[in-house]
Amino acid sequence: MKELEIYGTLGPSCCEKEVISKLFKKGMTGMRLNLSHTSLKQASDWIHEFSLAAKENNIEADLLIDMQGPELRIGEIEKQLNVNDIVSIDDLAIPNYLKVIQPGLLKSHKSIALPNITIERDTLTKQDKENIKDALEFGVTGLMQPFVRNVQDLMNVKKEIEDKNIKIYAKIENIQGLLQLDDLIDQCDQIVIARGDLANSVGIINLPSAQKYIEDHCKAKNRDYMVVTEMLHSMIKNPTPTRAEVSDIYHAVYNGAKSIMLTAETAMGSYPVEAMEVFVGVANSAVKDRKKGKSI
Repeated sequence: MKELEIYGTLGPSCCEKEVISKLFKKGMTGMRLNLSHTSLKQASDWIHEFSLAAKENNIEADLLIDMQGPELRIGEIEKQLNVNDIVSIDDLAIPNYLKVIQPGLLKSHKSIALPNITIERDTLTKQDKENIKDALEFGVTGLMQPFVRNVQDLMNVKKEIEDKNIKIYAKIENIQGLLQLDDLIDQCDQIVIARGDLANSVGIINLPSAQKYIEDHCKAKNRDYMVVTEMLHSMIKNPTPTRAEVSDIYHAVYNGAKSIMLTAETAMGSYPVEAMEVFVGVANSAVKDRKKGKSI
């Protein structure tokens, strides 16, 4: 078993074997493929490059697929909104009251959050089910289910996976998931503290408390968990991290995270290899200190 799982995300900045190989050499153990905007078949070239890089480095690398799930996206808003309802688009990048009040670049199929509003949607989309059918063919080892609301969501995923040897990662991104956390912990392989949309749901000020709540409950029930979102956000454009970012990584690992993940930093950042080097270096420092039970 890997002591700490360290993931990058496949994307335009790291879709070639040479770059992915460099990420492995820095200490990455696996990668995530976001299927919100593509499918396994459409991403087959990227997956092939990933597999070649893993083989070249003699690594049994995990490949996680992040499903579409019940998340609302641009072009799919239901007719269930009222005047003065808050609509958060693209992870708080464009918060608005049915009109834009803070400018931002809005791309198609970006996420939408509706705080305090529940809209019923199926656990898995048609595209999700197609991707699950193709999962083993493409070497998928884990499925990240977004916006898990209740145990039934995970039961629906398990039913679709059937006897495939694929781990289930339950992403906690809303208040419903938080309220059902203890039950969800029992029905998955890892809990994912997905801080982007979780912040939309609980409020940015309450996010650290929500993260600590999830960490404590996972540790109490001996369930592995992952911390994701903006861990090295500044390195999408800059070659060095902020002090706050390296502290965030350190404390996530020191406090007990089994997995950590970079998303846009590797997928479309200008410095994917440099970001992974920082990510792994800080994480290893935290693992070392965690073992001896103290920091410097």
